[in-house]
Amino acid sequence: MAKIGFIGMGNMGGAILGGLLKFNAPETMIFTDALEEKLQSVTAKTGVPHTASNRECAGQAKYLILAVKLSTLTLCLQTSGMCLHGSRLLSHWRPAFP
Repeated sequence: MAKIGFIGMGNMGGAILGGLLKFNAPETMIFTDALEEKLQSVTAKTGVPHTASNRECAGQAKYLILAVKLSTLTLCLQTSGMCLHGSRLLSHWRPAFP
């Protein structure tokens, strides 16, 4: 089981992953993203393995970071929610209003 999982590998997810890689081995993390080319490029660059689905990523992580835009958060939770019962959920988003 991976220690830390990421759903979403955009600017925020990539930045958090990069910071964590300074202190953690790539095999202690796992991630997924909606874009296939992102899966391949991040794994090639960092050595962090990826999964094809949110559900699979959530099921393999002890801690889960939702690095997605607020507008996709509900869908993200729906597609990974059945596996969240055993994970710790970490999520961060910026409000869409000032």
